Amino acid sequence: MQEFTIERLGPGDEDRLREIRLHALADAPTAFASTHDKEVAYPRDKWAERLADPDSAWFVAADAGLVCARQEHEGEVHLLSMWVAPRARGTGLAGRLVDEVVAWSKAREAHEIGLWAVDDNLDARALYARKGFLPSGEVMALPSHPELMESRYVLSLVFRTARADDLPAIVALITDDAIAAGPHRRVRRGAPGRLRGHRGRPQQRAHRRRAEGRGRRHDAAHLHPRHLQARRHTPAGGGGQDRRAPARAGLGPQDDGVGARQGQGARLRDGPAHLRQAA
Repeated sequence: MQEFTIERLGPGDEDRLREIRLHALADAPTAFASTHDKEVAYPRDKWAERLADPDSAWFVAADAGLVCARQEHEGEVHLLSMWVAPRARGTGLAGRLVDEVVAWSKAREAHEIGLWAVDDNLDARALYARKGFLPSGEVMALPSHPELMESRYVLSLVFRTARADDLPAIVALITDDAIAAGPHRRVRRGAPGRLRGHRGRPQQRAHRRRAEGRGRRHDAAHLHPRHLQARRHTPAGGGGQDRRAPARAGLGPQDDGVGARQGQGARLRDGPAHLRQAA
């Protein structure tokens, strides 16, 4: 995958700006308010004037990407002229161009970035949603193609408490794999679609197994080693040391006289009698 270097254009780059801007207008005529026929007639001084504007910044990625940031009012920046060449789409370049605008806006202490996106440009709208832009509710016809409608989106650069209308932007930040994984699973980084169990899952499975077997253990509770220990007496002439051997239910014959597999069919009241006989 080709790596694109993003740079800011400056004085003397008017020819580069003209070339890539005209490519953008020709490639996506319904994405911009202006047209190729209009701007191809601009004199060279017009392009130089755009670069000389102290309240604007033009960023390019070779001949594959373009975006402009313009501060129109104090604290407010407008993102416009966004375009990525077909060969560079899906590479993350569009997101990096937006990041350049955000960084430039923060450096100027702006509190908001606004933009307009054509309603049927689903890829662009998805990109802006992932970057945190929210619809402002403003809608108008696209000047170059009045039959199309475009909506305004706004990104706040001021931290605040989340509101209910922030939900679409929050959901857009979550990957499809993470949503499919559910609350107890997570996506392994670098391996799309592959899920890795949460570290708490083995304990959860153990708790579930214990809960499912609780009823069966209740019937044989009197045989639990913690509650019952059969005292074994050393025969006469032995060392005189008492040893305790736990009677474990359902694990096979025991050598303490309780009997084999007592966990099967054993009753709570039967256990002490057997143990008294064994003692």
